Amino acid sequence: MAVASVGVEPTFRPEKELTGFIGTAIDITLEKEAESELRRQVEARTRALTTSEQRFRAIVDTVLEVIVLLSPDGTVLDLNRSPMAWRAPNPESAVGQKIWDAPTLSLYPDNIMPLREFIRQAADGHPVRREIVLERRGHVVTTLDFSLTPVTNEKGEVEILVLEARDISELKLAQEQLRQSQKMEALGQLTGGIAHDFNNLLTVVVGGLDMVLRQGLDPKSQRYAKNALAAAERGARLTAQLLAFSRVQRLEVRPIHVASLIEEMRPLLRNVLGPGIAKRIELHDEQRRVMADPTQVEVALLNLAINARDAMPDGGELGISTRAVTVGEDNELSPGDYIELEIRDTGTGMPEEVVARAFDPFFTTKEAGKGTGLGLSMVYGMARQSGGTARIESRVGEGTRVRLYFRMADGEEDGVEQDESLVAAAKKPPAGHSILVIDDDELVRGMLCASLTESGFAVTEAGDGQQGLELFKTLRPEVVVIDFIMPGMTGAEVAQQIRAISPGQRIIFVSGYSETDAIRRVAPDAAILTKPFLPAVLDRAIQALLED
Repeated sequence: MAVASVGVEPTFRPEKELTGFIGTAIDITLEKEAESELRRQVEARTRALTTSEQRFRAIVDTVLEVIVLLSPDGTVLDLNRSPMAWRAPNPESAVGQKIWDAPTLSLYPDNIMPLREFIRQAADGHPVRREIVLERRGHVVTTLDFSLTPVTNEKGEVEILVLEARDISELKLAQEQLRQSQKMEALGQLTGGIAHDFNNLLTVVVGGLDMVLRQGLDPKSQRYAKNALAAAERGARLTAQLLAFSRVQRLEVRPIHVASLIEEMRPLLRNVLGPGIAKRIELHDEQRRVMADPTQVEVALLNLAINARDAMPDGGELGISTRAVTVGEDNELSPGDYIELEIRDTGTGMPEEVVARAFDPFFTTKEAGKGTGLGLSMVYGMARQSGGTARIESRVGEGTRVRLYFRMADGEEDGVEQDESLVAAAKKPPAGHSILVIDDDELVRGMLCASLTESGFAVTEAGDGQQGLELFKTLRPEVVVIDFIMPGMTGAEVAQQIRAISPGQRIIFVSGYSETDAIRRVAPDAAILTKPFLPAVLDRAIQALLED
């Protein structure tokens, strides 16, 4: 269809008399088509631009950070609407205002002056990036990764500033947890090394005292020697706690008396708690044993006592009690009889949200550097590994109660626990058998050789693994006593090569650590003695191997 532009004009005589009309018709079909096409293109591009802007706005308004466009003088030109816990509602109301007058900045007045300085630097063409801590009424709200980037025109003049702020609180928390974990790992390695060396020293002390006691001393000297031996036993328990802290000692669950263990801990608890905290200890007198690792129970009790002390800065009362309970249906505990160990304090208590996370690893309410967040999680893990559980109750201002449940040992009613202390006596084994002692510590090796010689064994000693292997090939002793941790060839490597030569060779491992699993991989049937131990204990172990 054609489109025309039609026009009509009148004609006149000189006397202005109308004589007629002149009509014109111009074909404008092509012009109209071009105009319609241009309109369609404009509308299409407008729709596309609108869609693109909507998509861009949707992206910008949902990113997990705040983005603000500023003029060089700090006026807000535009911003995204992403909701943030630390951001004021209706952030779009800041458009047209100076950013330091915006609603969000009114919540954090301490950050206004630094922000003005950052904008001045960016307006001069210098990008700014900082970590900013937002505080409100003295409490940290969040930590932001903050940046200001100047954007220039073709003349190199700063036209706009792009402000970005991202909440990095969780990242900072993860970094702090990693730092704490690395610190604990380093402390664990250091502590484990110290405990290992201390165990070597205690082995010499214990062995020497035991040999002295065999000499038939007068009653007074004998009493002094026994007291020293008892003190060495306390030192051995201390190193066991250090090894538990460093996590190089695995859980050794066995029947124990919780009440007796707590009684032995009274002096330590008294020293830890100090004079400002009263102690109320009520122990169940029924002599039923429970399944637990005594060292780990001591560590757990010590952790809980320290937590209670910290919750009572102005003094208070710590209560420790035990009682027998019978469990029926329970989400965590199997039906049966348990001993409940309760540790309670009259301290500040905890709100519900803190109680809910109290056993979470790395969770702590203490200041940075004063708590690892691992104490209660270790307590819970110990209780669960022992076949029981741990539970906590607390209210703000009313104190805290932690209950540990330990399953009673089967067939241990009213029994008296066999004395497994360092001062336990032992039968003297038959003499004359050949023993090879391989230990890199000269003092420990000398004590072991002296005590074994005094017991009637034919003893040969080696100061390292290589020398021990050469002597073994030559002498073929009946029993080999090997230190597990040695420089050069480790005890595991020595045992492996010995078993390759003589598969049935009798081996006893001695170590300041408790590397039971590692030893079992090398020599599943080898005897294991953890330092320190009495010479009589070593004699018994050798006798058992010889009789097997």
